[in-house]
Amino acid sequence: MGKLLEKIELGNLELKNRTIRSATWEGMCDKEGKPTERLIELYEELAQGEVGLIITGYAYVSPEGQQLPGMLGLHQDENIESLQRMVERVKAKGGVIAV
Repeated sequence: MGKLLEKIELGNLELKNRTIRSATWEGMCDKEGKPTERLIELYEELAQGEVGLIITGYAYVSPEGQQLPGMLGLHQDENIESLQRMVERVKAKGGVIAV
């Protein structure tokens, strides 16, 4: 496997290896764009499963940008708490997550 499983630094991020889970559309957020327990558990499994960097699924930053149901919403302050919980739980499993 060579360098694939070695630690690496990307800017100020320290990754446990060089595997990256690319952004996809899971459709696992509620109608307000808040991550559901199902989505958080998926990201926890990826973090525990030795993915070096998890890039979240399809996300929108304004209501007009929501193209599909279940997208991750970064458009309102009401979503901050659930997003923070998602990040904390991924970090607790040793993962790094980015939008």
